[in-house]
Amino acid sequence: MNKRRRPFISGRNARGDSKGCRNEGPCASCAKLTFPKIDRALQTLISDLELQCDSVPDITVTAMPMSVLPPVLALIVWTFILWFWMYATRIPAMRAARIDPAKIRSKADLDPLPASVKQIADNYNHLHEQPTLFFALAIYTHLAGTADEINVTLAWTYVGLRIVHSLIQCTANFVPVRFVVFVLASLALLAMTVRNVVALFPASY
Repeated sequence: MNKRRRPFISGRNARGDSKGCRNEGPCASCAKLTFPKIDRALQTLISDLELQCDSVPDITVTAMPMSVLPPVLALIVWTFILWFWMYATRIPAMRAARIDPAKIRSKADLDPLPASVKQIADNYNHLHEQPTLFFALAIYTHLAGTADEINVTLAWTYVGLRIVHSLIQCTANFVPVRFVVFVLASLALLAMTVRNVVALFPASY
C-alpha cells in the first residue's frame, strides 16, 4: 500500500504554520521564519539585560560601628545652649536692676537679680562640674575600644538625664525631683566607669 501523503498547503498549513511546512504542530524553525523581527528583538533585549546586570556594582551594606562620641557632642551643644540662655536672661535682668557690670567685684553683687535668672547661671556652672568626668570617661571608652552597645546606651542615658536636670533647675527648680534626676545620672556614669574597669580584666576560659 502506498503511504498516504499529508496534504501540502501553499503558504500555511492547516495549523497556520509557515509556508511549505508539512508538520502538524508548530516547530522552532517555523517560528523563526514566521517572526524573524520579533526573534531578533528578543535576542537584542536579552543581550542588553545581560550587559546591564554585569554593569551593576556590588552593593555591600555595613553596619555603623558603635560610638560613644555623639553623646559627648550632644552634651557640649547643650552646654552652649545654656550659655546663650543664661546671657539672654541675665543681661536684661541686670539692666532692669540697674547693676553696673564695671562695679561687679563678687558674686554677691548679683544678688539683686531674680532667682529665675540666677538658677540658669547656676545650672550652666553645674555643667562644668560632674560632666567633665563624663567627657574624660567617654574619650577613654572610645580609645580603649569598650564602646559597646551598653556603654553607648549609658552615655546617652547620662546626657539625657543631664538635660532633664537642666530643664528642671532652669524652670520650676523643684529640688527633690532635681536630686533624683542627678542621682540617676550619677549612677549611669558610675555603671559606665565600672564596666570600663571590668574590661581591664578579661575573663579567661
